[in-house]
Amino acid sequence: MGFNGNGELGDGTETDRAVPGSVCAVRATDCTATPLTGITTLAVCGQVTLARTSEATMLAWGANFDGMLGNGTTTDSLAPAAVLSSPLTGVAAIAAGRRHRLAIRAGS
Repeated sequence: MGFNGNGELGDGTETDRAVPGSVCAVRATDCTATPLTGITTLAVCGQVTLARTSEATMLAWGANFDGMLGNGTTTDSLAPAAVLSSPLTGVAAIAAGRRHRLAIRAGS
């Protein structure tokens, strides 16, 4: 809940929320029917949310200034999308700073 001007709540909209709601699964169009599941870690900073999945992949959504979501664009993402590296796998830990996002791969 809260500010959602860049899609940082991951519900597929830019509508602020005063109550909790579902985050969409990747490529879902109805967050209530197909919510995001299997998340082991979240990292939040400013207008971006990152998630590490139980499959050790990294998702990102929200503001995308300077390509900081790592999805190959500079377009805001209103719902979770895979961080690229076809996609980024083997992620052991994630972190978010004001204008950057980090992932540690297992074995690194």
